[in-house]
Amino acid sequence: MKKWIIALIAALATPSLAMSDERMEEWYKTVEGQYAVMESVHGGLFATLAISHAGNIRVYLKALQPDHCAEYGERILDHDPLYVNGTLVKYSQQCHGEWNYFHATTAKGSEYLVEQFRTSRSVEVRTVEDISFVFSAMGFIDAYNEYTNLSDAL
Repeated sequence: MKKWIIALIAALATPSLAMSDERMEEWYKTVEGQYAVMESVHGGLFATLAISHAGNIRVYLKALQPDHCAEYGERILDHDPLYVNGTLVKYSQQCHGEWNYFHATTAKGSEYLVEQFRTSRSVEVRTVEDISFVFSAMGFIDAYNEYTNLSDAL
């Protein structure tokens, strides 16, 4: 597990042309109809809204990791806890296609993450290895409300 964490950190720590990408500035609707924001430090991680298996709207962090996903498939794996705005939150991960999705393991952690996006200007996610990823929270409330309305449609 540590091997792929190091690979993710190395890939995301590499400066890219995406550093001025407007997808980092606020939540937006993707061409696939998802609501997302790109993290602003490394440019390789996204936060996105999706409905969990339990039917709750959650914030997922996702990274394009085709090699990792080919090796581990779509099973749920434990992940080291992550600090979200300074609070340690338990996390798990699961691939869907070539994207590795990271999600709070507990309902309390998931609610905390949503609340941080609702009440903050930005959300910092930091690994236990002290690597930081910063996401804009601008536009989150509108995206969350619109996503809620669409998911509640009859």
